[in-house]
Amino acid sequence: MNLSKRISILLCTAIVSIAVLESCDKEIKFQEDTLGPYVVVCVESYKPYTETFNLIDSLKNELKTIDVKTEKDFGIFYERTADRTPDKYHSIVGCILPTNTDTTEIIKLERNKFTVRNIGATKSMHTRIPFQDFNSTLRVDVLKAIDDYILQNNYLPIPNGINGIMEIYEDDHIVFSAEIRPSR
Repeated sequence: MNLSKRISILLCTAIVSIAVLESCDKEIKFQEDTLGPYVVVCVESYKPYTETFNLIDSLKNELKTIDVKTEKDFGIFYERTADRTPDKYHSIVGCILPTNTDTTEIIKLERNKFTVRNIGATKSMHTRIPFQDFNSTLRVDVLKAIDDYILQNNYLPIPNGINGIMEIYEDDHIVFSAEIRPSR
């Protein structure tokens, strides 16, 4: 996310607060689909989640030096409760490569010491939240709604700290997704 978009989000926070509070009262609706597969360039982090966009921006600047194009940014967040200090929160953040990325591009990334991972296709539940409505209060509501949806639909729970919640940052939306697994 570029600097002007961040500034715009910060400046609009006061105005949008009312809209956010209203959106928190609305039901968060989920869809179920197969998401992925994705090939990603990423960094693993044990920093506060507030550092996510700084990590992504730094990675994107490094990728520009070797002329690598990315499609979207993402984060996979493993901690959903405040049972750890923020500097212990585990996440994997980075960039999704275009689906037509060839192996020579991946070899170039690996030769330049970037971490490239394949994230397989998964049956997932997901919802889209507009960036302009997004703040930490809404994030907590979305994460609670994910846990509620999983419980109501008799899926296996997402253990805190083990299976992550993926966020994909699109132009004007955040897609929250979690793999769903039927209980036995």
